[in-house]
Amino acid sequence: MVNNVFSYQNRVNQIEEMLSGYNQLKQLAGNPLIQISQNLTKTLESSLVVAIYSLSEQLLKYSIYSILEIEFEEERKTAKDKFILKQMPIENFPITPTLDRIKKEIKVYSSEFKLFLPASCENYKNAYIELLNARHEFAHANNHTDDIDFLSALKFIEYLKLQYEEFEGRGYINKISLLSEQLAKFRKIDNYQGFECLYLSKKSNLDTLVREIDTMFNTDTKYDIDYLNDILEVLNDIYKEFQFINEDNFASDFSPLLEKL
Repeated sequence: MVNNVFSYQNRVNQIEEMLSGYNQLKQLAGNPLIQISQNLTKTLESSLVVAIYSLSEQLLKYSIYSILEIEFEEERKTAKDKFILKQMPIENFPITPTLDRIKKEIKVYSSEFKLFLPASCENYKNAYIELLNARHEFAHANNHTDDIDFLSALKFIEYLKLQYEEFEGRGYINKISLLSEQLAKFRKIDNYQGFECLYLSKKSNLDTLVREIDTMFNTDTKYDIDYLNDILEVLNDIYKEFQFINEDNFASDFSPLLEKL
Protein backbone atom coordinates (compact mmCIF):
# COMPACT_ATOMS: atom_id res chain seq x y z
CA MET A 1 0.00 0.00 0.00
CA VAL A 2 2.75 2.48 0.90
CA ASN A 3 3.86 4.22 -2.29
CA ASN A 4 7.35 3.52 -3.61
CA VAL A 5 8.27 7.21 -3.17
CA PHE A 6 8.68 6.26 0.49
CA SER A 7 10.57 3.03 1.10
CA TYR A 8 9.38 1.72 4.45
CA GLN A 9 11.64 -1.33 4.43
CA ASN A 10 14.76 0.67 3.58
CA ARG A 11 14.04 2.96 6.52
CA VAL A 12 13.50 -0.01 8.83
CA ASN A 13 16.76 -1.61 7.68
CA GLN A 14 18.66 1.60 8.44
CA ILE A 15 17.09 1.88 11.89
CA GLU A 16 17.88 -1.76 12.66
CA GLU A 17 21.52 -1.10 11.75
CA MET A 18 21.52 1.92 14.07
CA LEU A 19 19.96 -0.20 16.83
CA SER A 20 22.59 -2.89 16.37
CA GLY A 21 25.38 -0.32 16.72
CA TYR A 22 23.67 1.25 19.73
CA ASN A 23 23.31 -2.12 21.50
CA GLN A 24 26.96 -2.95 20.82
CA LEU A 25 27.95 0.41 22.29
CA LYS A 26 25.89 -0.28 25.43
CA GLN A 27 27.58 -3.65 25.82
CA LEU A 28 30.99 -2.01 25.58
CA ALA A 29 29.89 0.61 28.10
CA GLY A 30 29.26 -2.20 30.57
CA ASN A 31 32.92 -3.23 30.39
CA PRO A 32 34.87 -1.44 33.16
CA LEU A 33 38.04 -1.61 31.04
CA ILE A 34 36.50 0.45 28.24
CA GLN A 35 35.61 4.13 28.48
CA ILE A 36 32.58 5.17 26.44
CA SER A 37 31.55 8.81 26.19
CA GLN A 38 28.06 9.44 27.59
CA ASN A 39 27.63 12.12 24.97
CA LEU A 40 28.14 9.52 22.24
CA THR A 41 25.48 7.27 23.76
CA LYS A 42 23.04 10.17 24.10
CA THR A 43 23.70 11.26 20.52
CA LEU A 44 22.89 7.77 19.24
CA GLU A 45 19.74 7.63 21.38
CA SER A 46 18.57 11.00 20.07
CA SER A 47 19.27 9.86 16.51
CA LEU A 48 17.18 6.73 17.06
CA VAL A 49 14.32 8.78 18.50
CA VAL A 50 14.31 11.06 15.46
CA ALA A 51 14.67 8.18 12.97
CA ILE A 52 11.86 6.06 14.42
CA TYR A 53 9.58 9.08 14.84
CA SER A 54 10.25 10.09 11.23
CA LEU A 55 9.49 6.54 10.06
CA SER A 56 6.07 6.64 11.71
CA GLU A 57 5.35 10.15 10.46
CA GLN A 58 6.26 9.28 6.87
CA LEU A 59 4.39 5.98 7.04
CA LEU A 60 1.19 7.74 8.10
CA LYS A 61 1.61 10.46 5.48
CA TYR A 62 2.26 8.08 2.58
CA SER A 63 -0.48 5.73 3.75
CA ILE A 64 -2.92 8.63 3.38
CA TYR A 65 -1.52 9.34 -0.09
CA SER A 66 -1.96 5.66 -0.91
CA ILE A 67 -5.56 5.59 0.33
CA LEU A 68 -6.21 8.56 -1.95
CA GLU A 69 -4.45 6.69 -4.80
CA ILE A 70 -2.08 9.56 -5.52
CA GLU A 71 0.29 9.25 -8.48
CA PHE A 72 3.68 10.90 -7.94
CA GLU A 73 5.19 10.48 -11.41
CA GLU A 74 4.71 13.76 -13.27
CA GLU A 75 3.53 12.19 -16.52
CA ARG A 76 0.89 10.13 -14.70
CA LYS A 77 -0.50 12.81 -12.38
CA THR A 78 -4.15 13.67 -12.83
CA ALA A 79 -5.77 16.99 -11.92
CA LYS A 80 -6.92 15.33 -8.71
CA ASP A 81 -3.36 14.28 -7.82
CA LYS A 82 -2.02 17.78 -8.43
CA PHE A 83 -4.77 19.36 -6.35
CA ILE A 84 -4.27 17.03 -3.38
CA LEU A 85 -0.48 17.37 -3.49
CA LYS A 86 -0.88 21.14 -3.53
CA GLN A 87 -3.05 20.95 -0.41
CA MET A 88 -0.90 18.24 1.19
CA PRO A 89 2.62 18.77 -0.23
CA ILE A 90 5.17 16.05 0.47
CA GLU A 91 7.77 18.47 1.85
CA ASN A 92 5.38 20.57 3.95
CA PHE A 93 2.76 18.18 5.23
CA PRO A 94 3.74 17.65 8.88
CA ILE A 95 1.63 15.09 10.66
CA THR A 96 2.35 14.14 14.26
CA PRO A 97 1.68 10.37 14.48
CA THR A 98 0.08 10.26 17.93
CA LEU A 99 -2.58 7.59 18.43
CA ASP A 100 -5.33 10.21 18.55
CA ARG A 101 -4.06 11.89 15.38
CA ILE A 102 -3.80 8.55 13.59
CA LYS A 103 -7.43 7.71 14.42
CA LYS A 104 -8.60 11.19 13.42
CA GLU A 105 -6.78 11.14 10.08
CA ILE A 106 -7.70 7.63 8.92
CA LYS A 107 -11.32 7.83 10.10
CA VAL A 108 -11.80 10.52 7.44
CA TYR A 109 -11.47 7.74 4.85
CA SER A 110 -13.18 4.94 6.77
CA SER A 111 -15.50 5.30 9.74
CA GLU A 112 -14.74 1.63 10.51
CA PHE A 113 -11.09 2.36 11.27
CA LYS A 114 -9.89 1.69 14.79
CA LEU A 115 -6.63 0.79 16.45
CA PHE A 116 -6.37 -2.64 18.04
CA LEU A 117 -4.79 -1.99 21.46
CA PRO A 118 -5.45 -4.90 23.85
CA ALA A 119 -4.01 -4.71 27.35
CA SER A 120 -1.96 -7.88 26.77
CA CYS A 121 0.44 -5.94 24.52
CA GLU A 122 0.58 -2.54 26.19
CA ASN A 123 4.38 -2.70 26.32
CA TYR A 124 4.56 -2.00 22.56
CA LYS A 125 2.07 0.85 22.69
CA ASN A 126 3.71 2.38 25.76
CA ALA A 127 7.16 2.23 24.14
CA TYR A 128 5.76 4.01 21.08
CA ILE A 129 4.13 6.74 23.19
CA GLU A 130 7.35 7.21 25.18
CA LEU A 131 9.26 7.63 21.94
CA LEU A 132 6.80 10.27 20.68
CA ASN A 133 7.12 12.12 23.99
CA ALA A 134 10.91 11.94 23.77
CA ARG A 135 10.80 13.40 20.27
CA HIS A 136 8.65 16.26 21.55
CA GLU A 137 11.00 16.93 24.47
CA PHE A 138 14.04 16.85 22.21
CA ALA A 139 12.48 19.09 19.54
CA HIS A 140 11.06 21.75 21.85
CA ALA A 141 13.41 21.83 24.83
CA ASN A 142 16.46 19.84 23.69
CA ASN A 143 15.80 17.52 26.64
CA HIS A 144 17.12 13.96 26.52
CA THR A 145 14.98 10.98 27.54
CA ASP A 146 16.57 7.75 28.78
CA ASP A 147 15.43 4.12 28.79
CA ILE A 148 13.28 4.05 25.67
CA ASP A 149 12.47 0.59 24.35
CA PHE A 150 13.36 1.39 20.74
CA LEU A 151 12.74 -2.12 19.43
CA SER A 152 9.21 -2.33 20.87
CA ALA A 153 8.39 1.11 19.45
CA LEU A 154 9.63 -0.06 16.04
CA LYS A 155 7.54 -3.23 16.28
CA PHE A 156 4.46 -1.16 17.10
CA ILE A 157 5.01 0.83 13.90
CA GLU A 158 5.24 -2.48 12.03
CA TYR A 159 1.73 -3.22 13.34
CA LEU A 160 0.53 0.27 12.34
CA LYS A 161 1.66 -0.35 8.76
CA LEU A 162 -0.66 -3.33 8.41
CA GLN A 163 -3.44 -1.48 10.24
CA TYR A 164 -3.26 1.31 7.66
CA GLU A 165 -3.35 -1.22 4.84
CA GLU A 166 -6.50 -2.72 6.37
CA PHE A 167 -8.01 0.71 7.10
CA GLU A 168 -11.49 -0.31 5.97
CA GLY A 169 -11.80 -2.69 8.91
CA ARG A 170 -11.55 -5.94 6.99
CA GLY A 171 -8.65 -8.36 6.98
CA TYR A 172 -6.26 -10.17 9.27
CA ILE A 173 -6.30 -7.69 12.17
CA ASN A 174 -10.08 -7.53 12.10
CA LYS A 175 -10.32 -11.30 12.46
CA ILE A 176 -7.98 -11.26 15.47
CA SER A 177 -10.02 -8.42 16.95
CA LEU A 178 -13.23 -10.40 16.42
CA LEU A 179 -11.69 -13.41 18.17
CA SER A 180 -10.73 -11.16 21.08
CA GLU A 181 -14.27 -9.72 21.26
CA GLN A 182 -15.83 -13.19 21.20
CA LEU A 183 -13.60 -14.41 24.03
CA ALA A 184 -14.23 -11.22 26.03
CA LYS A 185 -17.95 -12.09 26.13
CA PHE A 186 -17.08 -14.85 28.60
CA ARG A 187 -16.10 -12.22 31.19
CA LYS A 188 -19.72 -11.88 32.29
CA ILE A 189 -19.90 -15.59 33.17
CA ASP A 190 -19.68 -16.48 36.88
CA ASN A 191 -20.74 -20.15 36.95
CA TYR A 192 -19.98 -23.31 35.03
CA GLN A 193 -23.49 -23.75 33.62
CA GLY A 194 -23.34 -20.27 32.12
CA PHE A 195 -19.90 -21.01 30.67
CA GLU A 196 -20.98 -24.31 29.15
CA CYS A 197 -24.05 -22.75 27.53
CA LEU A 198 -22.10 -19.82 26.03
CA TYR A 199 -19.17 -22.01 24.97
CA LEU A 200 -21.39 -24.44 23.08
CA SER A 201 -23.17 -21.57 21.32
CA LYS A 202 -19.88 -19.85 20.35
CA LYS A 203 -17.65 -22.85 19.66
CA SER A 204 -18.39 -23.12 15.94
CA ASN A 205 -17.69 -19.41 15.34
CA LEU A 206 -14.53 -19.55 17.45
CA ASP A 207 -13.27 -22.61 15.56
CA THR A 208 -13.92 -20.89 12.22
CA LEU A 209 -12.16 -17.67 13.24
CA VAL A 210 -9.10 -19.53 14.53
CA ARG A 211 -8.85 -21.53 11.28
CA GLU A 212 -9.23 -18.42 9.12
CA ILE A 213 -6.56 -16.55 11.08
CA ASP A 214 -4.19 -19.51 10.88
CA THR A 215 -4.76 -19.84 7.11
CA MET A 216 -4.09 -16.14 6.49
CA PHE A 217 -0.95 -16.22 8.64
CA ASN A 218 0.45 -19.16 6.69
CA THR A 219 -0.41 -17.53 3.35
CA ASP A 220 1.56 -14.28 3.62
CA THR A 221 4.67 -13.37 5.64
CA LYS A 222 3.40 -9.80 6.06
CA TYR A 223 1.17 -11.11 8.86
CA ASP A 224 4.17 -12.33 10.86
CA ILE A 225 4.23 -9.28 13.15
CA ASP A 226 5.46 -9.61 16.73
CA TYR A 227 2.78 -7.30 18.14
CA LEU A 228 -0.02 -9.37 16.60
CA ASN A 229 1.73 -12.68 17.29
CA ASP A 230 1.88 -11.85 21.00
CA ILE A 231 -1.83 -10.97 21.04
CA LEU A 232 -2.71 -14.11 19.12
CA GLU A 233 -0.67 -16.30 21.45
CA VAL A 234 -2.78 -15.10 24.39
CA LEU A 235 -6.05 -15.58 22.50
CA ASN A 236 -5.09 -19.06 21.28
CA ASP A 237 -4.11 -20.10 24.81
CA ILE A 238 -7.53 -19.06 26.11
CA TYR A 239 -9.31 -20.70 23.18
CA LYS A 240 -7.46 -24.01 23.69
CA GLU A 241 -7.86 -24.01 27.48
CA PHE A 242 -11.62 -23.52 27.25
CA GLN A 243 -12.03 -27.13 26.12
CA PHE A 244 -10.53 -28.32 29.41
CA ILE A 245 -12.81 -26.25 31.65
CA ASN A 246 -15.21 -28.44 33.59
CA GLU A 247 -17.43 -28.17 36.65
CA ASP A 248 -14.61 -29.24 38.98
CA ASN A 249 -11.96 -26.74 37.83
CA PHE A 250 -14.19 -23.82 36.79
CA ALA A 251 -13.81 -21.89 40.05
CA SER A 252 -10.00 -22.10 40.04
CA ASP A 253 -9.10 -22.03 36.33
CA PHE A 254 -11.67 -19.93 34.47
CA SER A 255 -11.13 -16.39 35.81
CA PRO A 256 -7.29 -16.48 35.55
CA LEU A 257 -7.64 -17.33 31.85
CA LEU A 258 -9.67 -14.21 31.08
CA GLU A 259 -7.29 -11.98 33.03
CA LYS A 260 -4.86 -12.46 30.14
CA LEU A 261 -7.11 -10.52 27.75
